[in-house]
Amino acid sequence: MQNLQVSKKSGMILLPVLVQPRAKTNQVTGLHNGSLKVRLVAAPIQGRANLELLRFLSNLLELHTRRLCLIRGSQSKYKSIGIKGLTQKQVIEKLSRHLKQ
Repeated sequence: MQNLQVSKKSGMILLPVLVQPRAKTNQVTGLHNGSLKVRLVAAPIQGRANLELLRFLSNLLELHTRRLCLIRGSQSKYKSIGIKGLTQKQVIEKLSRHLKQ
């Protein structure tokens, strides 16, 4: 996960994510230009994919959903997720477990 561009700002970790909605399953599929690439079942209608993304990432990171927030990209496939309660190292370690080999 050396290429994942996780940063820290204002006391939270910023995770760049590339979302592919309307997939068959929710899964992490790799990295794309420094962003975590995630496939989601939810459609990008009325914020459903955004909510599903936060739920999916909270499960992967073993955090309550309230510890994650959408910082940027509410209507884009490129998003920035704010994470509270973990260090950069912890985020990378937890996500690397779920990266497809």
